[in-house]
Amino acid sequence: MPRQAKRLPVYPTLADVHRVMDACQHARDRMLVWLLWVTGARVSEVIALRAGDVLPDGIRAPNLKQRQQADKLIMLPPALLAELREYANGMPPTQPLVGRLHQPQKPISRKLAWRIVTEAGRRAGVLKLRSNRDELRPPWPHAYRHGNAVHMLTSGVPVNAVRQQLGHSTLASTAVYLDIADPERRHAIAGVQY
Repeated sequence: MPRQAKRLPVYPTLADVHRVMDACQHARDRMLVWLLWVTGARVSEVIALRAGDVLPDGIRAPNLKQRQQADKLIMLPPALLAELREYANGMPPTQPLVGRLHQPQKPISRKLAWRIVTEAGRRAGVLKLRSNRDELRPPWPHAYRHGNAVHMLTSGVPVNAVRQQLGHSTLASTAVYLDIADPERRHAIAGVQY
């Protein structure tokens, strides 16, 4: 039986992310989109982030996919870390980075995060073709995780470092992004003579 071609993840580009952020109606919403993009974290991990999770080199995030639910350190470039520190300045350490507008000490729900992200994408006119459907839709939260992985790889970050940032337990989970970030790799390897 022939092997089925794997579907590559759909993701927003950096330019798309900036357009979506510009379409956000609140600073909190902008921070949600920004955190999804720069951390590559899952939506549940992002809404679990607290002001006290901002560390000198990055941000401590729960790795909710791992059975032991160990935290992961997501390294951030100094300029992005400075922006995050400025946003979190004055917040108690236990306050969610993405809290409710009228009750900032309480995190938003996954459902609300999904709605914020997709509505901002729709307002920005950023639409992506879902790989399993024939319809254009605004990027959903997990698509930002895919975009982060591809962006890091095309920026020259080693695949093992991307794996650690995303909290993948195996390198195989991260390797799918190499087909997007380096499409010439397959052709180059196919031409090697042994």
